[in-house]
Amino acid sequence: EVGFDFATVRLAFDRLADEVRELAEALEKYEKGGDSLEHLCDETTDVIFGVINVLRHAGIDMQEVFPKISTAPSQEEKSSLDVLLKEIQEAFRAFENGFQSFESSETPTTAIVSAATALIQKAVDFVNANDVQPDEVMKKNVNKYLVRCRFIEDQLQEEQKTWRDISLDEIYVRWKQAKQAGF
Repeated sequence: EVGFDFATVRLAFDRLADEVRELAEALEKYEKGGDSLEHLCDETTDVIFGVINVLRHAGIDMQEVFPKISTAPSQEEKSSLDVLLKEIQEAFRAFENGFQSFESSETPTTAIVSAATALIQKAVDFVNANDVQPDEVMKKNVNKYLVRCRFIEDQLQEEQKTWRDISLDEIYVRWKQAKQAGF
């Protein structure tokens, strides 16, 4: 363990809220022709990873969530990206309500589990609506995260430091630098 994790479930949740905002910003750029569909899908999987991180910190067994998620493309008529984003945002608000219930009792509730399932499903639907395989996007993002970690490790090695020598805030700053550098 190197400390590259959120200290509290609240911090993990706040990061998830940032990811939902980043997805909305990416969609706005995409609609104006300034962003790629690939980036939109990347941001969507960041939302999925964010939900997983919150649930992990909340002590919720992912086996309560994942069996309920369908990665198969919906047979329904495809919705516009705007509609899908609104559905993700609504699912996030429901998740936020479930999270607040969890925070007040510190006991996993069915509300947070069902809201997490719905939020992940909406994110998967968003990726599927773009004729992209969710598992392929997830694999790509995991590889992207590994490259960013290597970027940070290279910086640390040059500075003769280790992960344990820097705070989570500093890791996050370096993470953003890796992101800006195109990693």
